[in-house]
Amino acid sequence: MEENKPFTYCSSSSSSSNSGNPRRQDAMENLWRVSRCYPTSTLEEAFNNIRIYPEYNCISYNNLHQQQGFRRSYPSLNYNLFNSNAECDCFMCKSLFDLAVAPKTTKILQRFIENVHQSYLKHLFRAFVNKIEEMMSQPLANLITQSLIERFTAEQIDYALHEICAKGFLHRICINTYGRKTLEKLLERISDPQVINDLTNALKPSVLRLVDSDEGRNFILFCLRNFSDKGNKPILEVVAQNCTFIGGSIKGCTVLSQIINNVPDPINNGSEWMNHMLVIQAIAQNAKRLAYDQFGNYPMQSLLGRRNPYINTIILNQLKGEFYQLSSNKFGSNVVEKCLLMVTQRDQLDHIITELLSKSGISSLFLNEYGNYVMQTALKVSKEWMPLQHLYLLQSLRENQHIIWNTRYRKHLRQWLPRTTMQRML
Repeated sequence: MEENKPFTYCSSSSSSSNSGNPRRQDAMENLWRVSRCYPTSTLEEAFNNIRIYPEYNCISYNNLHQQQGFRRSYPSLNYNLFNSNAECDCFMCKSLFDLAVAPKTTKILQRFIENVHQSYLKHLFRAFVNKIEEMMSQPLANLITQSLIERFTAEQIDYALHEICAKGFLHRICINTYGRKTLEKLLERISDPQVINDLTNALKPSVLRLVDSDEGRNFILFCLRNFSDKGNKPILEVVAQNCTFIGGSIKGCTVLSQIINNVPDPINNGSEWMNHMLVIQAIAQNAKRLAYDQFGNYPMQSLLGRRNPYINTIILNQLKGEFYQLSSNKFGSNVVEKCLLMVTQRDQLDHIITELLSKSGISSLFLNEYGNYVMQTALKVSKEWMPLQHLYLLQSLRENQHIIWNTRYRKHLRQWLPRTTMQRML
């Protein structure tokens, strides 16, 4: 039984000039039909003999009837295959995708697109737009799409992106490996800034779902790296409203870190980074919740590392009264260490150390598997900037030296004890 073909063009014209011609079929459709039966070299040879003349809306077959696999002969060398542009578009819409996904015709079609006359690309463009999701998401058709993108004009690229946003399958393309890469290639050739705004507005309802997927997260990072603060406004608004939810996952914390790292330091033009600063302020205002989180503590450390006095003040105010508890927490202890190292004002450093000393269980921090690192950092910082606080910390260390000496952390702490004390202990 003969295999079903994607499309067969049959002219409805019965004029006397065409009465002697056989049933008209397009050469590419024949290539698709015989691709399973004949080697690629034969198909490529046949493809190279096809000449397309869009200004006359006709196809020339140079000895095509002699190619292996084509059983029909064409009495005239040139004749009008399509009666109108609409018929040409109809054929291309039904055949382009089928040729693009056929393994034997993909590379041949790719070379054909690279060499085809520019004026004929309008038919290919219409065919591409009508099957745009499939052309971008299918592994083999994706190669054809990349070749088409190189030939399309800037206006056609903008129109294609508008269609992606308008037809509602932007999310499906973003989470597809091939679709994401092709979409990024399209975005590299954007000429109209308004298209970027339309794209990010279309992304806004899907930002949280995209962050949860590998490919979607990569696309969000692409937008953050390549678009301006104004272009990323819809994405940044969603991130600012849901920063604790996003920061609570390993994928989401990378998005927050990218936003933090995008902002230059120092900020010369605050209005240029206004939307980024909204996200940074939201992270700082949720410092207490993020500091305890296994993934959220990483954006917190990145933010403290920027040494921005305004942001660091917000973070310290949010963490006030929590430094002792954070110091004995696996994830929070990293944030407290960063606070001790990165605060730029002496009164802020004094407040952190005073809060640690005021707790009756400060000796337990020296014995804690996480807290002892916080106390080592406090000793190191206070020695240089706060001699009095440093003496209080040493006194607390001496009072508990016999207990500390029996723990596995003694090698880190004994360097802070006076030599005479060490000799007595030995």
